[in-house]
Amino acid sequence: MLLLPLAPLALLACNGGGHLAKSRIPAGWAEQSRTSYDAKTIFDYIDGGAERYLRQGFRRLHAARYGKGADEVTIDLYDLGRPENAAAIYAATPVPKARPVSACDEAQAHDYGLKLRHGRVYGEITASRADPALQAAAAAFAKAVCGK
Repeated sequence: MLLLPLAPLALLACNGGGHLAKSRIPAGWAEQSRTSYDAKTIFDYIDGGAERYLRQGFRRLHAARYGKGADEVTIDLYDLGRPENAAAIYAATPVPKARPVSACDEAQAHDYGLKLRHGRVYGEITASRADPALQAAAAAFAKAVCGK
């Protein structure tokens, strides 16, 4: 019998590398890149903002970019080790003109994407421009990430 470690659905919906499995990518979108960062390399991705994640039990960041025509969506999933760590980052991250989204344990949309929290994972989904179709795509990606 295969035993899986306890993990939030955000990571179970992903493949073994922590990224969204190809079968869960919303229709019409294609993965353009994916990278993972640990506590030593997170500064390569976030210059000047990584400390807040490190203080909250940061384990790993899975970053991926998806494209559809000229549009792009970036997904950053931070594994923070414990649900309360992810909740702390979520609560401390303001979202302008926040609108609730029915995805994950918590999610709030804004004009350029959304933030989410699911189990021990805090995430941000960012679109290349403010557009209702891209807002819908961000919500679809959130649901795919969280297994909804």
